[in-house]
Amino acid sequence: MPRYFFHTQDGGTYTDRLGVELSGPGEARSKAIESAGEAIKDELRDMWSSGEWRMQVIDEDGETVCALQFSADKIDYRPRASDLPQRARKKRLSANRTAGAP
Repeated sequence: MPRYFFHTQDGGTYTDRLGVELSGPGEARSKAIESAGEAIKDELRDMWSSGEWRMQVIDEDGETVCALQFSADKIDYRPRASDLPQRARKKRLSANRTAGAP
């Protein structure tokens, strides 16, 4: 069975020197998706500050099988009154008038 190497970057570089034997490129791609999901889940808090996360899967001949790239941007979001349901809009407008907001 061929061996595949899963190299990652997330602010630092991890070179997979051991690799894993898999049946072929299809299984290597599936393993990459599975591994990426686990890594993101395990490092969820760090994801917001590390910028970009990458994985490159290389076969034993040095050929790239696939590459994955993720980034996360934390955006402070406050919905506009027009985005809120009618009842919530009335409540928010009432609270703003009470607080002296326009």
